[in-house]
Amino acid sequence: MTIVPVGGLWETDITVNDLGRSISFYRDVVGLTLAHTIPERHAAFFWIGQPRQAMPGLWSIHTSPMAMKLHYAFQVTIEDAIASIAALKSAMLPEAPAPEMKRMSLFEWRTRHVTFRA
Repeated sequence: MTIVPVGGLWETDITVNDLGRSISFYRDVVGLTLAHTIPERHAAFFWIGQPRQAMPGLWSIHTSPMAMKLHYAFQVTIEDAIASIAALKSAMLPEAPAPEMKRMSLFEWRTRHVTFRA
């Protein structure tokens, strides 16, 4: 079941050691268009392809990864995002959330939940 049809990759964050050098590399060597910089957060954003198609963000190492969670954002239509609410609710696991549990592999999770449904 497809919950949200993904139309493309919208944004991804990349941790870099030297923001100025990385901006030069992605702009002058790779050929990406610089979209926006946030000097106080030591970050820069580029366009891949036409503006508003895909955007990698560069974050200086001293502002991440500890102070920031890196992420990927997929491009979807607003209609599909709205429709995903009902689809996500119907696809939720039957158990209550347990944030106190440690991370575990899928194998560990499956052995704890013998009623696993594929």
